[in-house]
Amino acid sequence: MKIQQLRVLVACAEAGTLRGAAETLSLTHPAVTKTLRELESEMNVPLVVRSSRGIELTRFGEALYRRSHQILEDVRRAKEEVRQLQGGATGKVAIGVSGSIALSVMPRALKVLRQRMPAVDIEVVELPQKYLTASLLDGSLDLFVTHSPQEIHEEFEQHVLRQGRLFVTARRGHPATECGSLRELLEYEWLYPSQTIDKGEFTRLFAELGMEAPQNVVTCQSSLLALGLLAETDTIALYPLPYITHSVARDRLTAIRVQEPLPKVTASVITRRGVTLTPAAVTCYEAIQGVMQNLDWV
Repeated sequence: MKIQQLRVLVACAEAGTLRGAAETLSLTHPAVTKTLRELESEMNVPLVVRSSRGIELTRFGEALYRRSHQILEDVRRAKEEVRQLQGGATGKVAIGVSGSIALSVMPRALKVLRQRMPAVDIEVVELPQKYLTASLLDGSLDLFVTHSPQEIHEEFEQHVLRQGRLFVTARRGHPATECGSLRELLEYEWLYPSQTIDKGEFTRLFAELGMEAPQNVVTCQSSLLALGLLAETDTIALYPLPYITHSVARDRLTAIRVQEPLPKVTASVITRRGVTLTPAAVTCYEAIQGVMQNLDWV
């Protein structure tokens, strides 16, 4: 199995047509077809099926595509690591973040990274939790930064940096600012940040406190929209303290102190187990760690 064969399979999967794959790789259509047939012959299974719409991967092709994507990303990182060790601080770092981390941690961390490695290409993706596993396993991400508790996949490592808890979050001047109990707040509209936790976890949070979940709930995948709703409406949400006290939000948002014990948060970085980070990714990790350590989480 050759690297070029894997590149062809990945290009075919992502382009959806042989012609599209050929254009992506700057190859001829016959060359792509030949390489794909050689790979199928070597694996002794069909990898794609052809139709009037193009090509689709078989279940064998899907499995090999995932591994091929991962291998190609690891090859890219290996080349970048050698160049970086030679003194060429170039290459790419891909970071996945949950919504509140995107605001409270990443701007400061990226400022540090840019000062230390100005030529590195930085990609930051605000990613729902459900896409975490696939994006780390296929090599699309170097790191995933979150404050949410995680059931860690066996192929991942979680590096816990800080621990804190969630706070009831609302706009300054909210009519419920003086409420002392979560139960008193249930009549208001609540924000469910689907990019951070799943719906079952959100509902369970209230059940564990012996109360029904809020009935009026806005499901939101955008951290920008979430900030706008909290700042300009009577919507209530649960966020960690660094989100509420960030310079962008602190004049608009406040934490409502309630008597109930609210869930803990674990500020952490998640990486693929057994995969060595490139020097650029290590520098990014250290910058994130430094920022998290200096934030107030409780």
